[in-house]
Amino acid sequence: AAAGGVGLAALEYSVWLHLPVAGTAGAPLKHRVAHLCGARWLASSRHASAFARGLGASLLTTRTSGILNSLSEDFISVSLALLSERGQQVEIGKRSVWSFSRAVAARRNYSVLDMATDMPGSPDWYNKDVLEVLSHRATALVVHGLPLTSFDLVHEVRSAFRYLAGGTSLGKVVLTLPVKRGVRPRPRLPFTVLCEKLDAHVSGAVASLPDLE
Repeated sequence: AAAGGVGLAALEYSVWLHLPVAGTAGAPLKHRVAHLCGARWLASSRHASAFARGLGASLLTTRTSGILNSLSEDFISVSLALLSERGQQVEIGKRSVWSFSRAVAARRNYSVLDMATDMPGSPDWYNKDVLEVLSHRATALVVHGLPLTSFDLVHEVRSAFRYLAGGTSLGKVVLTLPVKRGVRPRPRLPFTVLCEKLDAHVSGAVASLPDLE
């Protein structure tokens, strides 16, 4: 999903490394934005069959060296089919992710990244491989802010999910919490527990998007 928040950040990083990038997007506007940001090939993010045909035709006889995926179900299988023998797919989605045993049986290098557990569990990796690299890129002025649309968590949460369902969002869609001036918020739950609860609520809300009135 090259026009989402993670997609745009990954695209910018890949272009900085001078890597040829293939991505997916839905609406024509998202395709234009991804192309302007450096994507060489783009395919559909709405239908796995169209994605397979489009990207397969673009790549011809070549295969991808690395994949960062957040799409679910058949998109995972198709992405792995387009992966080279020594390539690596990193999964950041939550739905229909493959198990380790299934990836081994398919002879594919496949791993699932969950920041809610991986960041607290591997602080050295996060500090050195993520934050230090980001700091160096910020110093070099090669990091740019993402497009952002925010909604109030208390009063506009349904509007936020309608906006997502419309398929026109670019970058990050953020739910904001009201904070009283001069009062420092104190989380009542540990970070990992909070992320798990938010994942459950967001997954349920996404699953019910077609039912929103």
